[in-house]
Amino acid sequence: MLDEVDKLGRNSYNGDPSSALLEVLDPEQNGAFRDHFLAVPFNLSQVLFIATANEMEGIPRPLRDRMEVIELTGYTVDDKVAIAARHLLPKQVALHGLSPGQLSLGEEELDHLISGYTREAGVRELERKLGALCRAIAANVSEAGEAASEAAAAAAAAAGGADEGAPSEGGGGSEAAAAAEAATAAAAPIALSVADIERVLGPPRFEPRRDVARRITKPGIALGLAATVFGGETLFVEVEQVAGKGAVQMTGNIKEVMQESVKAALTWIRANVAELGLAKTASEALLNTTDLHIHFPEGATPKDGPSAGVTITTALTSLLTGRLVRNDVAMTGEITLRGLVLPVGGIKEKVVAAHRAGVRTVLLPQANEKDLRELPQKVLDEMQFELVSDVREVIRAALVPADVTEAEAAGSASGDGSEPATDDGRQVPLSHPLPSVPTGVP
Repeated sequence: MLDEVDKLGRNSYNGDPSSALLEVLDPEQNGAFRDHFLAVPFNLSQVLFIATANEMEGIPRPLRDRMEVIELTGYTVDDKVAIAARHLLPKQVALHGLSPGQLSLGEEELDHLISGYTREAGVRELERKLGALCRAIAANVSEAGEAASEAAAAAAAAAGGADEGAPSEGGGGSEAAAAAEAATAAAAPIALSVADIERVLGPPRFEPRRDVARRITKPGIALGLAATVFGGETLFVEVEQVAGKGAVQMTGNIKEVMQESVKAALTWIRANVAELGLAKTASEALLNTTDLHIHFPEGATPKDGPSAGVTITTALTSLLTGRLVRNDVAMTGEITLRGLVLPVGGIKEKVVAAHRAGVRTVLLPQANEKDLRELPQKVLDEMQFELVSDVREVIRAALVPADVTEAEAAGSASGDGSEPATDDGRQVPLSHPLPSVPTGVP
């Protein structure tokens, strides 16, 4: 087992171990591998090497060519909840001197702990947080036990002083009773609440992604999806126009590939103004006499990749047409200048992130239908998917119908349960039902 080979030779002045691994892992050469320290040949041809890495970028390309890469996705929140309940919490309870089953955390509390205090693909930080909770509880239990023991001993001493003629065995019985009471106080089961977690660990470090409907309140805002090393994330795209000369400004710590997606989206919109229901002269005047500002919130987080293409196009179209984007829809996909929607990666992580954010409809590239088989059954049962191959299909599915006013769509964010449907069957944000979309997953 070669653990974390992506860190080989990093900041090393004594040579690069990856050079030796080129020969070790090559089946054509490792039959007589000679170690330079022992100067003895070793036959490694029958050895199976299993290497692990967190990032592929840190592995030299020649070394990567000698490996068969198997990508393992990070745990979903449901996976982490199960791992914490079955393995991590009992382990930390035992390490901190608590009795088995003395400390318990429900699914809601574990979900709050994972979402609010950790941001990782694995469970290492989660185990640290559980350890911190166990230490706090162990300290409280110890203090409560000591206090109960002292109180019982004081009561026994007072009773013994009042009864001077009592036999000596009575004092021993009082001490035994005090010890029993202290042991009972120390072994009492404890169920932590969300308030208890915040009292020990402080306020949550990360904001839960469950305010989607509240953030899409005007044209020019769309919800995309992104895959990171920590799992999936929701990604808002905001577009605004100001007086100017047709310049385009992009902010939000976006890298080169995402900037190219913005340019492709703008070119497609300029070439298809008639299909979008915009007058050519009016749209040209609008695009040539105003500046567009495209912003990706959370600027401290670097963003890159082509999968935001459909989201950028939808946000721009929403701004130019004055139609809101449905606040119950998220999307992902790369676009071309012809308007084709190309497949992207990280579908499992992205859909799970949308599910946790309260979104129940996701627009996916048609070619990504096969990736739906990787989703947890719970997510499949509660989500609706619309598979698209052209950006026109994305716009038709994502934008609120033109006959619905902005005030009506914005007022529906409260979700009062009365949900009228539109004539064309599409769903207006939260208060209009969406027809079921077959996923094609057996």
